[in-house]
Order: sequence, then C-alpha cells, then structure tokens
Amino acid sequence: MTAPAIWLGRTFASLKIRDFRLLWLGSASEHTGEWMERIAVGWLVLQMTNSPFMVGLTEFMRFVALLIFPFIAGATADRVDRKKLLIATLLGLSGISAVMVVLVLTGSVTVAHLLTYSFLSGVFIAFNHPARATLLASIVDRAHYPNAVSLDSLAVMSSRIIGSPLAGLYIAAYGVAGIMGVRFLACLLAVMWLLKLKAPPMPTESHKAGVWTSVTEGLRYVAADRAILGITVMSFVPMMFIFVYVSQLPVFARDVLNTGAGGLGFLNTSIGVGALIGLIWLASKGDYSHKGVLFFLSIIIPGLTLVAFSASQWLWLSIILLLIVGATNSIFTALRSTLVLLIVPDHLRGRVMSLRELSWGTTPLGMLLLGVMAEAWGAPTGTAILAGAGAAIGVIAMLSMARIRRLQ
Repeated sequence: MTAPAIWLGRTFASLKIRDFRLLWLGSASEHTGEWMERIAVGWLVLQMTNSPFMVGLTEFMRFVALLIFPFIAGATADRVDRKKLLIATLLGLSGISAVMVVLVLTGSVTVAHLLTYSFLSGVFIAFNHPARATLLASIVDRAHYPNAVSLDSLAVMSSRIIGSPLAGLYIAAYGVAGIMGVRFLACLLAVMWLLKLKAPPMPTESHKAGVWTSVTEGLRYVAADRAILGITVMSFVPMMFIFVYVSQLPVFARDVLNTGAGGLGFLNTSIGVGALIGLIWLASKGDYSHKGVLFFLSIIIPGLTLVAFSASQWLWLSIILLLIVGATNSIFTALRSTLVLLIVPDHLRGRVMSLRELSWGTTPLGMLLLGVMAEAWGAPTGTAILAGAGAAIGVIAMLSMARIRRLQ
C-alpha cells in the first residue's frame, strides 16, 4: 500500500465499523442543523436588542440546563437503552425547532421565545451527549477509542464548516426562518440513521440501583480516582474562560472587524476548519501517547491565541488566529472524552461523562460574565482578560498535576 493509503486507513479506521459509521452520520446530520441554528439565533437577538449582553444571555440559556440536568441525564444513560434515549432527544429538538419556524414566519417571535428555545435546546442536549458518548464506547473496541472519539468530534466540526457559511449567507439574503427549518430536518435525518444502528445490550450492573443511588455511586467513583477527578476539574477551565468567546463573535464581526452576517459566518467557519485540521491530525495518530501533556497544552494554547485575536483589527488575521483556536479546542474536547472512556468502566460511563456536560453547563456563566465585561469595556478587552486567565490556570495545573501529565 502507498503511504497516503496507509495514512487514510489509519485516520478513518473506526468508520469501517458499520454501527459507528451510522452513529457518525447521525452526529454529522444533527450538528449541521445545530450550528446553523445557533448563528441564526445569535444574529436575530443582536438585531432585536442591539445588546452584547442579550447575545450572551441567549447562549447562557442554551447551556444553563447542563448545570441542572447532567447527573440525572448521566444516570439515565447508564440505566436505559442508549439508542432510544438518543433518538428521543433528537425528536425533542426537531419539535421545538418546528415551533420556532412558525413563530419567526408569523412575525410573533420575541426575545422571551428565543430565551425559552435556547433553554429547551440545552435540556435535550444534556441527555443527548452522555447517551451518544456511552453508545460510541459500546459499539467500538477499546483500541479504537482514541480514533473513534476524534472522528466523532470531526463530525461535529465538519458540520460547522458546512453550516456556518451557509447560515451567514442565507441570513444575509433571506432571514432566519429557513435556518430553523433546517435544524428540524437535520434532526429527523439523524433519527433515520440511528434507527438502522444495532445497539449492544446494556451492562447488567446498570439496573441494580435507583437513580439517586446511581448518581451518588458515580460521584464517589470520581472522587476516589485522582486522575478522573483532575481531568474533571480541569475540564471547567476552558469552558469558563476560553470557549465563551463564541458568544461575542457577532459583536466582533459587526463592531470590531466591520463586517456583517456573511463575515460572522466566515469567522465561525475558520473555527470549524481549524477544528477539522486538529481532529484529522489527532485521528491519524491512532492510539497516540503523551495524552496528559497534550491535554494541558490544548488549554494553554487557545487561551494565548484568543488574547492575540482580541487585539486584531484585520479580518484575515482574525481568521488565522481562530483557525488555531479551533484546532486546539477540538483537540481538548477529544482528549477529555478519550481519557474518560479509557479509564472508566462501562456501567459508570454515563454518570462520569455527565460531569463533562456539567462543565459545559458552566460555559453560560462565563458567557454571562463576558457579556457584562463586553458591555462595560468592550468585547475585545473582556475576551482577552478571560482567555489570558484560562491560559495561566492551564500552566499552573500542568506544573502541579503530575498524575495527569504522565498519562500516556
């Protein structure tokens, strides 16, 4: 075989597994609609309110459910059929998207509607993510975990590359209603793929305790395992300090870089392209080593890069910097999930992975804080302060958490 053929075979090895391929197609379909819808909602809120704070509040409502429901969602993913749970969340997302289409087309949509919609999206996502992560781990063997997780993240980021520019250009020409309809159809397409998937039986240990007992068992496991505890704690850092910059991209596009909805779409696209590059590189490594060091670097590098992005006045430079941010952010997300799946036994994975969703749930707190800072001092200053703090915490943690740093 030629070198390119060997590289391609290693990079996309998990896609040879039929059930993983179906899960991957479902994820790609679902997230294409989600990325387009998020751009549409953010732009609509900015048009209706002209307030960076309200843009941040809308994203806050999307993720605040992840602070409320992750433990229950994780215990549910460990107790019920994960395939059926995943399908149920997709049907819920398609339903609320259909309602938003009607509201926008009839001209009756309000900011309160958009805040409610964002919150309900977060509720379904809280149950969706642990169900998909645990289902992934049950349909591929352990040796494929690093590659499968990278490819699953690749599906998410590829959908961003496709959806973001299309959303920006479509909004500029026709408005936001059609974007909500795309999410409705995308979720139904994901359900179609999942219906063909043959899920393995649930582990017998999953049915031995009640929900709250299951939640307690998961928390005790995390507290007892120093590596998992450290990974869990550090997962909150980029969510609170780094990933929050996304909520202010409409402000950067309009007020800093002096571009419109089309430019906003391309800023989001650059993040997706960077993520694609990072994930392809990670997938091509197979069962790569030095996972612990790479975990810390994937926190430090994007933090420092966002400080530079905050100072940029040129669209082309901002796009390059967001490419780097996208690559390192995606590597962090894939590494965190891979480390958890490799360490945690199957019957506890839903509960431990739900703590990942809890860290996502703190993102709205960071977004809300960034919205307040942007309102007072401007989006560039607020973004630079938070991202710089995240990078500094990452450096301190890498020097002090030797147990994680040594993970291979």
